[in-house]
Amino acid sequence: AGEPAPVENSAHRTALSGLHDGSVQTSSPMCGACHDIVTPGGLHLERTFAEWKTTIFGSTEVAQHLSCQTCHMFATTDVVADDPDANVPLRSYGRHEHTFAGLDVALTPWPEVEAQRDAIARDLQPTLAPRLCVVPEGGGRIDYRLDNVFAGHMWPSGAAQDRRAWAEVVAYDAEGNVLFASGQVPDGADPETIDDPNLWEMRDRIFDADGEPTHMFWDAASYESTLLPPTVTLDMLDPRYDHSVTRSYPVIGIDTTAARVEARVHVRPIGYDLIDDLVASGHLDSDVRGEVPTFTLDGTELVWTPDTDDAGHCVR
Repeated sequence: AGEPAPVENSAHRTALSGLHDGSVQTSSPMCGACHDIVTPGGLHLERTFAEWKTTIFGSTEVAQHLSCQTCHMFATTDVVADDPDANVPLRSYGRHEHTFAGLDVALTPWPEVEAQRDAIARDLQPTLAPRLCVVPEGGGRIDYRLDNVFAGHMWPSGAAQDRRAWAEVVAYDAEGNVLFASGQVPDGADPETIDDPNLWEMRDRIFDADGEPTHMFWDAASYESTLLPPTVTLDMLDPRYDHSVTRSYPVIGIDTTAARVEARVHVRPIGYDLIDDLVASGHLDSDVRGEVPTFTLDGTELVWTPDTDDAGHCVR
């Protein structure tokens, strides 16, 4: 298994490194060395590598295994360096992207900023599988289900205390009037600052030693998590097989009054609360605030109408 040995050359010593070969299992721990963070106080704050190890992608079964590099250093079959006097083999992991697309972005001038954001948008799109239902039971409700099928860890992950991910659900009548809305977050605002009792956020919330909310990781003593769990088994008889999460929005009579219901997921790499603190302390320029992007996952966008309603009142 793995890539072929490198071709010897006269310039320097060469050796195949399992730490850099994304096709073998020994490569992911190199990423995990930095992407699992335990604070000096003992709080396991960032858990991406630990999460990955619980998934099918961290399995020892070759058919399931995907390394960190497979997803975050997208590779193409190529010859990186050639030698006319040597038989240099093609490598399935020959040329890697080095944008390290995940969710974090450069907010200050940085090379290839647009390429980085394009790669993030590309890689985010297939991670979640949605379903949207408008059902009559209980007087009427909207169900929006999200299934984290293709991320090799929780969604979102990494500095999940800084992430802002949320669902937007809006229902309209036949005249286009809004019957119900949740998750309509204005530009420049954090989701938790709006008056929305039905808001569905996917993130970690951190608390200091006194149990008070904080957004500085060095003050964190505990956390609460509403992240979407990953795929941990392909056994349909295992109760963990269905790991989807559904949020129900009770709306009386919605099944008879709604002509259109839309749903989608938005995510930001960082909340404005942390940016504002760093601006106030003089560590960031105020212009940085306007550089925080909001990614909308096209793959999560669904539109329900009475015409698209299946036997289960759903569209997917």
